[in-house]
Amino acid sequence: MNLTETSSGPAPARRPRGWLLVLPVALLMALSFWLLAAQFTRTAAPTPEEWLAAAEFVQGNWQTGDVVRIEPGWLTAGRVYFGDIDGGLREPFRILDLHDPVDPAWLYRYQRLWLVLTVEAREDVQELVPADLVVEEELALDGITLVRCAIPQGRLRWQMLDALPAATVMRQGPDGPVVCKWRGDAHRCKLKGAMDVQRKLRRVAGSARQCVNLNAGPDTAPTTVTFAGVAGPGRLLVRVGNTIEAARAKDGGDVTATIRLDGEEQGSMVLEKRSYRFDELVIPLVDGREKELVISLQATDDRKREVCLDGYVVGVGPTPE
Repeated sequence: MNLTETSSGPAPARRPRGWLLVLPVALLMALSFWLLAAQFTRTAAPTPEEWLAAAEFVQGNWQTGDVVRIEPGWLTAGRVYFGDIDGGLREPFRILDLHDPVDPAWLYRYQRLWLVLTVEAREDVQELVPADLVVEEELALDGITLVRCAIPQGRLRWQMLDALPAATVMRQGPDGPVVCKWRGDAHRCKLKGAMDVQRKLRRVAGSARQCVNLNAGPDTAPTTVTFAGVAGPGRLLVRVGNTIEAARAKDGGDVTATIRLDGEEQGSMVLEKRSYRFDELVIPLVDGREKELVISLQATDDRKREVCLDGYVVGVGPTPE
């Protein structure tokens, strides 16, 4: 007979040692203490009273050409206090910069930037703004730090959003090419479905953006958007990306964007079906001669794909007189 057995069967299993029973309880208590301590050491978000005090200070010192940026961007509750401090209608991007990360080309549209810094962003001023912005004033309030920066003027030589009404938009209809006409706030194409081309607020690459918004299909030929009067010197930036709705959609395939300047191809970008990127092509412009920019968008199938376009000519100094 095995020495560990009895006449009635195997010997009972050993009981767990006492410390094995206590260990899970100790770990749970340690985790609870850590979470409690983190709540007391973490910087709290501003209170409504603190948001209001900061907004009132900005309002009292507001000038035409100012823009507000709240950091970190996920504190969306603060936007309600700044959205209409100049007396205008509360609309995204009217006086708020919502790009994440900072888009220097967009900021060059304005004259002064108000940085509203909260939580962990209060120590990161130099990392949040382009290097050529000049800090003019810094004010520490309860829960919020306000930083006013001067934005260099004359850097933007051309902006795609502003140039859209004068652009030429051509699509392929069932009976041949269709030239869309600008009426009201969009290029109306008189085609079935949402084929108009207009400026819209869309979420692209994790950030809200004002876009030249269009669907690349269903077309049997590329959709082309032609801009005249694009001039330097400077760098022409052309951005193309799927909207978040297009990247998440089950239908539709890839889209190829081809960029030409005065008839010469400068490059192409493929927007993969599931891509969340906002790709950029940089084209040097060495002189001030006006050029024609043509962007062609070709879908791989006949199901529409919503695309965001954006572009600027950024110079290195003030625009020559």
